Amino acid sequence: MLVFLSNGCSEEKQPISQTSQFVYTQQSKLMLDGKSYKFIGVNRYNILRDSDARGCGNVFSDADLKQWFDELHAMGANAVRFWFYRNFTDQRTHLTRFDTVLAFAKERNMKVLPVFDDHWAYCTNEPEKNDLWYQNDYKIDYKPYVLAMGQKYKDDPTILLWDLMNEPQANFNTLSRFATDMSAALKKVDPNHLISLGTLGQDQPGMQRDEWSQLLAIPTLDIGSYHDYSGQPPTVQTDGYHGLSDRLSQSYAVAKPLFVGEAGLQTGCQTTPQQQCFTRVERADLFKQKMSYYFSHGGVGYLIWSYRDYSLSIQDAFGFNPHDPLYTVVQQQAKILPS
Repeated sequence: MLVFLSNGCSEEKQPISQTSQFVYTQQSKLMLDGKSYKFIGVNRYNILRDSDARGCGNVFSDADLKQWFDELHAMGANAVRFWFYRNFTDQRTHLTRFDTVLAFAKERNMKVLPVFDDHWAYCTNEPEKNDLWYQNDYKIDYKPYVLAMGQKYKDDPTILLWDLMNEPQANFNTLSRFATDMSAALKKVDPNHLISLGTLGQDQPGMQRDEWSQLLAIPTLDIGSYHDYSGQPPTVQTDGYHGLSDRLSQSYAVAKPLFVGEAGLQTGCQTTPQQQCFTRVERADLFKQKMSYYFSHGGVGYLIWSYRDYSLSIQDAFGFNPHDPLYTVVQQQAKILPS
């Protein structure tokens, strides 16, 4: 049977090997080795931080990192998203930890989703991005870094996809030109991996109303992303334009898949009450509803923010661990996804 890839170097359709080691798209589905593929897992932004001199957050020893991956494997997770910023790799001169992460993931039959940069100032050693950055400044340091990493790791199937940015936003025309240029340039040096723009996907600048689906329709972008921090049940997350169910419909309309790159709910806010803060049992139940709805309506991947983030305070916590009921919910959901 002949199937077609939507992540080729051009709009020309290309036949896919049914034994491909790389995840690829078939319309709004993900495929691997000729079979439907879905992923579930977590975010942990700072797993590349092996020294105080690099990145942000707490430092991981290799032993800590191995235990972390072992726990995820026991949970049934098959994907991890994390920061692959320039300051975590000393401007690509220190890739030892990234290679270790790839090895740990491969040993456990897991995939990784590295993120190249952040719209926000957190962890980047740079100011928050603005329209000028998306117009011109990205070409100075960011673009050479992305292309060098794409070239170096193009043959590693442990990488599920590249996230160009974390939550980019700008004037629509500016963001569209940036996404077109970067995805086409990366696709040229790395035709094997899927590319996501990394959008938060709600009502941010550059993705209002139907602008988000116009971005997703760019030929060299393969998959859409959405970040879900809503405390509402999934059935009410819609206004016809930028709720999760809306984005699912829009991604289906342009025949591309949609993954939830981040999904977070707070617990432990008793001392500082906030809206949308839950007990751990309440949070686990709401995540169960969210994931069941999302996967049953065509979603392909769901990544929770975040697993064992010890830098988070006990109050105002998005993180979870093996003793949290959410751990069991992920285990149960993982068992019913395509293997």
